Amino acid sequence: MLRKFLHSADNKEAVARLITLIEKDLGFSLFKAIETAKKVLSSHDSSSIDFEQLNIRIHEPITANEFAKFIHRQAEKFEQYLNAFIANSGLDEKEIDTVFITGGSSLVPALREIFVKKFGENKIRGGETFTSVASGLALSSVLFF
Repeated sequence: MLRKFLHSADNKEAVARLITLIEKDLGFSLFKAIETAKKVLSSHDSSSIDFEQLNIRIHEPITANEFAKFIHRQAEKFEQYLNAFIANSGLDEKEIDTVFITGGSSLVPALREIFVKKFGENKIRGGETFTSVASGLALSSVLFF
């Protein structure tokens, strides 16, 4: 389908690069470049998506504010799910002493702020951001076998 579109496209070079991305299975490599930029944005005001493979060259600066705008709708949904989870738990928010957040998303300022706003900074804990989930799964596998 893309090859048919290529012939009538205004920007043939861009469509050709998209075809290369798909046919050469470069999607995961591009994802990793985006992921790296997101990690930098967790602790810096700006970063860039840098990707160069074959005929594809992407060097796109991005600021933390731009990223926050990109994920605004997802962050709102996340907050709605959190509120529903707490309501369904039967607990009052004031009964929650500690909130342990982990995983790469816990470093995203917009998501972290949802927890801080709801529970207060003094209740938020974290640790082993990129390995704690896997460690917990491994431990639960051991406990259930």
